[in-house]
Amino acid sequence: MVEGALITGGICFSYWLDFGFSFLDPNSIAWRFPIGFQIFFALVILVFVLELPESPRWLVLKGKEDEALNVLGALSDKPSDDSYVFGEFQAIKDTVIENQKAGGIKDLVSETLERCPLKNEIKLDPFTSRILAAANGTGRISKISPDLEALAHTGSRVFPRIVDRGVHD
Repeated sequence: MVEGALITGGICFSYWLDFGFSFLDPNSIAWRFPIGFQIFFALVILVFVLELPESPRWLVLKGKEDEALNVLGALSDKPSDDSYVFGEFQAIKDTVIENQKAGGIKDLVSETLERCPLKNEIKLDPFTSRILAAANGTGRISKISPDLEALAHTGSRVFPRIVDRGVHD
């Protein structure tokens, strides 16, 4: 929920920033600043990410089990020898071991397709992939997005003219 609100807020902020700088259109700052301003947020994220601990799953995968227990304890605000923390650690360790036995994603997909009763009917040729893209709405969004972008960039100049024409005519 918070993620969605932050994404929506960021998009809204970027559109208002674009709108504000669209009045400086003959100047190159109208497009350079909105693009360059994004670097600020990337740098802030980079600084904070460097302070985060490694993932407990990654630590278990690399054989650093004590560190994984410490990170799990810090995440749940409990000591690393707590039964809850050890249960989480054991679940992660079992999952890592099971994934290593499976051999990887390629083996998992091929094994799943072998067990599939429709394995001869599943063919992802270009036609089928286009139908799947149409079914999930990807094509429609990519078709509409240039229009929405053009509206966001030109709306500040076009709409006042339309409104003025309607008022004075």
